[in-house]
Amino acid sequence: MPPARFWDVTPRLCIAEMEGASERLKREARAQTGLAWMIATFTRAKKLPSLDALLGDHAEPSQQTAPEQQAFFDALAASWTK
Repeated sequence: MPPARFWDVTPRLCIAEMEGASERLKREARAQTGLAWMIATFTRAKKLPSLDALLGDHAEPSQQTAPEQQAFFDALAASWTK
């Protein structure tokens, strides 16, 4: 938070922004630690995984057909009437 902003917000908003910044820094530190661990692991690996497997890129699931959707909604309606 820029110092001048401190005087423009309420104490509650100031605390919320500070907590948000703290969580962001924790998340960034965790990501950097994970990256360092992954780099160290890959330097020791005999065979690297494919980039697609590493990034978790998977094909999009196919869309439900009309009968599948109707069966889902029938089951949902049945669970609501019990």
